[in-house]
Amino acid sequence: MNLRRAVLALLAALFALTFPAAAAAAVYEVNSTADEADAAVGTGGCLTLGGKCTLRAAIQESNNSTSVKDTIDFSAAFDGQLADTIAIALPEFPAIADEVTIDGDNGTRCATQAGVSGPCVGVSGSAGLDVFSEDVEIKGLAVTDAGIGIAVLNESTGFTATNNWLGVKLDGSAGANTTGIFVDPGSDFASIGGNDAADRNVFAHNSNEGLDLEGASDAVIRGNFFGVAPDGVTQAANDKNIEVTASTAGAGFKAEDIEIGRTIEGEALTTTACNGGCNVISGATSTGIDLDGEEGNEVPAGGPITVHGNYVGLNAAGTETIANGSFGILVGAADNVTIGGPEYEANANFI
Repeated sequence: MNLRRAVLALLAALFALTFPAAAAAAVYEVNSTADEADAAVGTGGCLTLGGKCTLRAAIQESNNSTSVKDTIDFSAAFDGQLADTIAIALPEFPAIADEVTIDGDNGTRCATQAGVSGPCVGVSGSAGLDVFSEDVEIKGLAVTDAGIGIAVLNESTGFTATNNWLGVKLDGSAGANTTGIFVDPGSDFASIGGNDAADRNVFAHNSNEGLDLEGASDAVIRGNFFGVAPDGVTQAANDKNIEVTASTAGAGFKAEDIEIGRTIEGEALTTTACNGGCNVISGATSTGIDLDGEEGNEVPAGGPITVHGNYVGLNAAGTETIANGSFGILVGAADNVTIGGPEYEANANFI
């Protein structure tokens, strides 16, 4: 019996060496608006020399914890006030290099200083946030004053953004990015927004595009406000609200299977408000939706692309005009584009 137990113990030890236990996902709670680096990545948890857990330190720790999806959340002290803004002060803010959820709303939207529900946390600075990993979710952040607020790069698939303000500070004032969110060639299966108000992203005041998808396919864009403030009725212009193009980079990247809006159904059909996945696409200095492109590696989208169930040039209530400066929807040389659909009320874009 003792020999048998010894053999079993040896086999168990060999199995453990051959098949080590999977690392457990970690939760890092940011408790400071400071921008300080982690003191000892991989050894002491999220902790700076000043004894804080900062967003920079949490990203560094999450990047070190590979092959598991960690969560970065924020203490209850972050409650949607302008003072809850993290000013990126140090250069080379770390790219997000491993799958993670950055949860700036901790499961609920905050009563922001702007007077409407929205993100709990602000992030401000020219570096913005760069995503270099698949399966990254960013929610509940007001990202302002950056070249690109959130850049999804390096063919990072499965990116999700909900309840973020791009170009709007937590007090509702302008904090223009050049581009709100940029999704680069091959970064497919992005999900921007959702069917519920709690998932809504607001893209406002950005000097170029609110949302720019270049050579990214299988994307869904629903329930967002473009070119209006978080109240849904005040113009807050981007130059372009949405741009979707194919790309000539490398061997070329298509822009196909893109859905902007959705078939509106159920209770959402009974009200005049833009809800149930409807995007407000209004107030742009130039174009509401541009599928044609204009420079660099951009070429017209090849589709299929479906644009349905949106308010283009209207406020969120559907009661007032907030016109785009030139085109509501510019198809140009893009192919295989469907605007609206067979069921008028459910698929119509009100323009």
